[in-house]
Amino acid sequence: EEARASDPARLPATTSGTELFAEVASITDNLKVAKKYINDVLAKKKIGDKRVGRELAQALSALQSKDDAEEIRQNKMKDMLMIQYLAKMLHKQIATLESSSGAAQVA
Repeated sequence: EEARASDPARLPATTSGTELFAEVASITDNLKVAKKYINDVLAKKKIGDKRVGRELAQALSALQSKDDAEEIRQNKMKDMLMIQYLAKMLHKQIATLESSSGAAQVA
């Protein structure tokens, strides 16, 4: 069973907290599958597949260190919080404009 690579850097900017949580859960599940596969190959329970090994090596080399993965996660979280903040501000601004234009029409 192969783990599909999920790239948190490619999440859309509009990712909600629920979608982000689901993506993190998916990445965690994929890592568990990869870990089990590696352990099974090392324990000689499975015959290693060179293609899977190359893909795992490529995925691991994409993240040079844990710091890179943490930085990506932190940046996505900051982006998501900023987008939510800006969306709330825009919503309040629209509500204020609508109420002031409604008040101007009544007067």
